[in-house]
Amino acid sequence: MGYQAMALTDRNGLYDIPRFLKACGEHGLAPIVGAEVTVELGRQDGGGPGLRGHVVLLAASDFGYRRLCRLLSAFLLPPEGVPWPSAAERRNPSCDLEKLLEHAADEGSPGVDLVCLTGAIPFGLVPSLALSKDTGLRGKAVEVLSLLRDAFGDGNLFVELSDDGAEGSRRRMREVEYAARRSGLPTVATSEVTYLLPRDHRLSEVLAAGRALSPLPPPLYRPTDQLHLRPPEEMARLFADRPEALTNAAALAERCGGAVDLLGRGVLVPSANLPEGATEDGALSRLALAGARRLYPEAFHRKAHGEPEGKPGAFPSKGELRSRLKKELRVIAAHRFSGYFLVAREAVQIARSLGAPVTGRGSAANSLVARCLGLTTPCPFAHRLLFERFLHEGRKDPPDIDLDFCSERRDRVRDELMRRHREAGAAVAATANTLSLRGAVRVAARALGYSPTETDALARNVPRRIRDRDRLLNKDSDWDAALSSPAMRGHPLQDRRGHALLLELAQELDGKLHQPGTHLGGLVLGAGGLHLSEIVPLEPSGKEGLIRCQYDKNDLELVGLPCEYHERMVAGGALRIGLTHICRGQRAFNLTRRPLSSGRRPQPSDRGAGVA
Repeated sequence: MGYQAMALTDRNGLYDIPRFLKACGEHGLAPIVGAEVTVELGRQDGGGPGLRGHVVLLAASDFGYRRLCRLLSAFLLPPEGVPWPSAAERRNPSCDLEKLLEHAADEGSPGVDLVCLTGAIPFGLVPSLALSKDTGLRGKAVEVLSLLRDAFGDGNLFVELSDDGAEGSRRRMREVEYAARRSGLPTVATSEVTYLLPRDHRLSEVLAAGRALSPLPPPLYRPTDQLHLRPPEEMARLFADRPEALTNAAALAERCGGAVDLLGRGVLVPSANLPEGATEDGALSRLALAGARRLYPEAFHRKAHGEPEGKPGAFPSKGELRSRLKKELRVIAAHRFSGYFLVAREAVQIARSLGAPVTGRGSAANSLVARCLGLTTPCPFAHRLLFERFLHEGRKDPPDIDLDFCSERRDRVRDELMRRHREAGAAVAATANTLSLRGAVRVAARALGYSPTETDALARNVPRRIRDRDRLLNKDSDWDAALSSPAMRGHPLQDRRGHALLLELAQELDGKLHQPGTHLGGLVLGAGGLHLSEIVPLEPSGKEGLIRCQYDKNDLELVGLPCEYHERMVAGGALRIGLTHICRGQRAFNLTRRPLSSGRRPQPSDRGAGVA
């Protein structure tokens, strides 16, 4: 379309910013990082919710990005002693104006790394005041502009002018422009983009209604289809009589475009909890050697004076053990991953102190250090496992150490580990939840005004996903495949003519992003000397007391933040309960404690040689 820069300003969050930065880099665009922050003005009488509107904050540097993350975390998370927000409050959070001003003016020079736009017309903070029918609120627009200018500083506050194409939009733009002139502030031409093409407006409204759990029209509805990405030529035509606003838009794009660089900075490894004076590399070496002595006692068997240690023919030999440990520790230290291993060991120690079965899996089993720390059980020597499959000199991203915990106590382990690392910041990763076909039917039915009973009947037995085989046999549409399912015989949606609009909307909604979810086992910790809330915004999850970051595992990988995965092991809990009953009154035993090494070198028959 001819653009050289593009901004992503999600509502009250920085969701998908890392992937946005990557996509811009692949297409030669200068990315502008920001967020649309909902601001609430307290009522004069002090009762009930006040007026709400949004401002747009753009990061003009990496430091500005960190300040924006801190601001979002500060108003999204409840303060100590305040009840956990309800589902409705989590869907519609807001930031007090005082908190916004406080965060804008801290850290030295006011607003030098953050640019504030006053919000699109008509629902921005300043437009909401300037266009109010209440004379007192209209007068407050100039007062709020003065407060924002003092907080963000001259040159960092711009009054947005936008034309949404609805009736009266040009008149509303003139009124907001008048407030800017009264305050002596510059204006900037913007275009509020909610969907890509004009024809997408209907689907956008249905999604907005679905998120608000309301029928159409959704909250903040506008009768327009002009909230799409407009080409530069159309923007130049719309603001031909306001050249200063266009000039300021270009200057802001030049200033903020590419100002935030989150990618390619290397891995941000969390710090381990160590005694004062101890180093992570040294602690890891000591623990690994102690584990090797415990697991391979024959290799460290002490002989008489002057004789080499280790039993003759012991496998592995002490030399082999030391050589491999030294190599692995050297690679781990070179990548500065020692803290990552120590935090994983800390999680395992917590689990064992709680009596929770835990086992490592995946490529971590290739590491002797991981086994010596108690993270995995297979012997790399006996199974000829190569460390390079797990980690090598050329790898830039952190290795995966996946731990499976007893399903009954996994959350207790996670919560205790988060408590220990509270000072650095701890949260669980987000997930990007998309609508299944059944969920799409529910959203579309609710938006079209069906009652809850009717919605349940329409969504019942609708397949969540269409199998590839069914899609091949029914090539016309997904609904052909879905309605051909035996479970859908006699279903109300078989009346395709009577439910044509519902079926059409549901098929368009299928697979669309709906809302963020919570990865209960994906733990993220602050790293690199930064609190976690300076790397990624934090928000409350649906589980009381559990903090979630706004990035999913893919975004976290892009910014170099390792995510420690604590998966639920249902079988582990079942085995623990079963063994409790079996061993009642008898000597207890542990399934994970078995001979870890045969004490001999593998023979050809171990590889299946000569087996017909």
